[in-house]
Amino acid sequence: MALVGPGMQNLVAPVYACGYLDQLEVIDRDGCVVVPDGPGLGVELDWDYINSHKTDEKIFVLDG
Repeated sequence: MALVGPGMQNLVAPVYACGYLDQLEVIDRDGCVVVPDGPGLGVELDWDYINSHKTDEKIFVLDG
């Protein structure tokens, strides 16, 4: 869960293409959140949205 709290507005851009949400309303009555089952974080990112809204890009190259 990222930056959630009662009455707090959604500050997370809609970057998920799979319907995943990380807002307060997805926490169940036991305080649990359904965890996506997929590689990495288990979510599919909306790369079209992300790329069309980016303001800068940095590429880090590690030697060695």
